[in-house]
Amino acid sequence: YDSAAAFASDVTSFLGNGIVVARSPSMLYRARKYVARNKGIVAAIASVFVALMLGLIATSITLTRLNATVSDLHALIIERALVQAVAADVDGLEQTITLGTRANLPMDWVFTLQGFRALQEGDNQEARSRFEQAIEYDEKNVSAKALHSWALLQSGDHEAWSHHVDRTQADETPREKWQDFDEFFLGFTDFYVDYASARKRFDKSVEDHPTWMFARLMRAAAMSHEAWGGNPDADLAQKALTEVESVSDFLPDTNFIVSMRLFIYASALYCDPNADLAEIKSKADPLAARLDHVPDYQIGNWCLVKYYELTGDQDGESRARKASYQHNHGFMFLAAFEEQFINGQDQAILDVSDRGDGVLLM
Repeated sequence: YDSAAAFASDVTSFLGNGIVVARSPSMLYRARKYVARNKGIVAAIASVFVALMLGLIATSITLTRLNATVSDLHALIIERALVQAVAADVDGLEQTITLGTRANLPMDWVFTLQGFRALQEGDNQEARSRFEQAIEYDEKNVSAKALHSWALLQSGDHEAWSHHVDRTQADETPREKWQDFDEFFLGFTDFYVDYASARKRFDKSVEDHPTWMFARLMRAAAMSHEAWGGNPDADLAQKALTEVESVSDFLPDTNFIVSMRLFIYASALYCDPNADLAEIKSKADPLAARLDHVPDYQIGNWCLVKYYELTGDQDGESRARKASYQHNHGFMFLAAFEEQFINGQDQAILDVSDRGDGVLLM
């Protein structure tokens, strides 16, 4: 210090939490001294800061919970709508979709649900249109893409279906937010391509959602197709039959569901030479009779052809084949034509079509 007075001044500053000149004051040093001199002000500022931080944290938690609640609500709406579509509850489905739009359900899901309803009704062109709208609205909608592939196949556009399946299987994975639905519907993409893979997807859906009866039906259908493969698997066919009989009381009698159930019975007959024909007919004949009344339903016709063929009902088989030919049911028509042609009955095809579809095909 230059003088005793300067030293005394520094001591006084030190005792009063002021800045001393005996050292170079750093920012931290200045801050400490300021806090020491203004404890009340600093405490008030700190309290406000802590309150703001706690408010932000609380708001963040609330928003997270709100987003989770909204996601749960959307999932419930979608699940309810799918059940109504499967049950052909058109009015109920429209009410649920209206509820969904009010709850800000993404529009691509609205289109997807409408397409799924059309698919269940057998209106494949309408289904394709709705799924295309959904994909246009959100190109990441895996469920819509998977169902679109099914609609392409059912409407007979085999080339587009094959291309679509290859692309979907290679590129698409379930989205985190909609994982359960995407996983389930990707099983439709695998159907008719890899039944074992389709069954695994349906297995997961049933495991995660034991009350999804439609998933149980599709798993049984995939097992039946798999059992029908190159080497018929009687045990797997029986497993599929047991599965579908366990849930049949919980499923509506729509054309699609009745068709799937009938095919599962047909598969049991085809795969197991020792199957009890009388018992199976007692359960399957009412299903066949139901489908006989909807000759313009393509999947039903093909299931009828296989069932009547296996039960030896030539009249029923002929009736179902004629319906397939006369309505020109896309790939079902081509498959029926190919089988009939291989059996040397190609002339019969030309005779049964009032509209000349067989002649045009030739």
